[in-house]
Amino acid sequence: SRSNRLRAFMAATYLTEMREALHNCVGQLMDNGRVVLVTGNNSLCGEPFPTTEYLRHICEEAGGRLVLELVDEIRSRRLLTRRHSTSGTISKENVHVFEYARAESGESSKY
Repeated sequence: SRSNRLRAFMAATYLTEMREALHNCVGQLMDNGRVVLVTGNNSLCGEPFPTTEYLRHICEEAGGRLVLELVDEIRSRRLLTRRHSTSGTISKENVHVFEYARAESGESSKY
């Protein structure tokens, strides 16, 4: 259906752009550098979209080692901006800290 094609295109575009951005960040890190990622699962075209799981996988794919994981329930919504009607409410945010070690040759790890 048209909705499924749109959803697939939006998801693929988002994940491709996030992969590129995260890999660019990793390329700028010093030895044992860290990336802190704050995410929340969402919905896309009314369907669940496990953003946190996808981005965690991208960070690990780029050579990251998860060193800290925190989950915070979002209780107050007073400062949130208005979201599109098809977007779900993000009930919790996930904080992941990934550490990236350099390869023994002295070059940053490849992804």
